[in-house]
Amino acid sequence: MKSCGSSNNKKRGNNFTREEELVFLDEVFKYKNVIENKKTNNVSTSDKNEAWNKILIGFNSNNLHPRTLDQIKSKYDNLKTKARKWVADKKIDLKGTGGGPGANVVSDPVIEAVLNIRKSINEQLLQNGANEPGSSKQSSKYYLSDDDDVNYSQEQDLNCSGETLSNKVKLAVGQEITYENICNKENQTPQKTSRWNSYTTKMLKEPINKRLRPKVVNPIFSSKEEYYKKKKELIQVSIEDIQRKAKEETQKFEEERILASNREKREQEEYNKKMLLLDLQIQKAKNSIN
Repeated sequence: MKSCGSSNNKKRGNNFTREEELVFLDEVFKYKNVIENKKTNNVSTSDKNEAWNKILIGFNSNNLHPRTLDQIKSKYDNLKTKARKWVADKKIDLKGTGGGPGANVVSDPVIEAVLNIRKSINEQLLQNGANEPGSSKQSSKYYLSDDDDVNYSQEQDLNCSGETLSNKVKLAVGQEITYENICNKENQTPQKTSRWNSYTTKMLKEPINKRLRPKVVNPIFSSKEEYYKKKKELIQVSIEDIQRKAKEETQKFEEERILASNREKREQEEYNKKMLLLDLQIQKAKNSIN
C-alpha cells in the first residue's frame, strides 16, 4: 500500500547562490516596469507572463542550474520580503531615541539590488507626477516610505505645502528675476505660524529630517561593485596560480625527459663498451687456440 503523500512529493531544488541571486535580479531589472505594474489597463496578465518567461530564459542561459518559472517567482517574492524586513529593521534604528552611536548597517548586494528595482520605479513615478498604479496620490509617499528604502532627499522635496517637484520647477522657470523682486524678497519677514495654521495629524507621518538620519558611507550598489571587483581579482589570481603550476609541471616534465634521455645514452655507451670488450676476449681466445 502506497503512502498518502508519496506521489505528491516534489523534489527540492538546490538553493540559490549569491551569484545566482544577483544574476536573477539583473534580469528582473530589465522587465521591472512590466512585472511590477499593478494597473490592468496598462499591462495585461499575458504581458506579465511573457516578461516572466523572458526573465526565465535570460536567467537559465547564464546559469549552470536551470530553474522553473514557479521557482523564480517564489524566489522574487522571498527576496522582496527579505528586503522589506531589512528596511523595517533599519527604520527602527533610525527612529530610536536611546542615544549613542547608531548600529552598523550591514550592506548586502542582494538586498540593495532589490531596493534598486523599487527605487527606479519610485523615481519614475515621482518624475511623472503620478503614484503607483492603482493607488491614490496621497498614499504614494506612505507606500514608498513603508515598503522600500527610498531616496530621502526626494521625499524632503515633497514637503507639507503640497507642491510637487514639477510644479516648483515650472514656477522657478516662469518667474522673472529682477532687482525689485530681490529687494522685496529680502524685506519680507517670514511667517512662522503659517505652517501651523494648516497643521493636520497626517504630518506626523512625514519623513524624518535629513540631518537626523545617519550618513550612508557607501551609495547603493557600491558594495555590489566591490563584490564583483573582489570576485574578479580572485578569479585572476586563480588563473595566474593555475598558469604558474602548469608552467612548473611542464618544466619538471622537461627536466625528467632530459634526465631520462641522458640515462639512456649512458646505458647505451656502457653496453657498447661491454660488447667491444667481449669481442676482444673472443678474439684473444681464438688466437690462443691457434
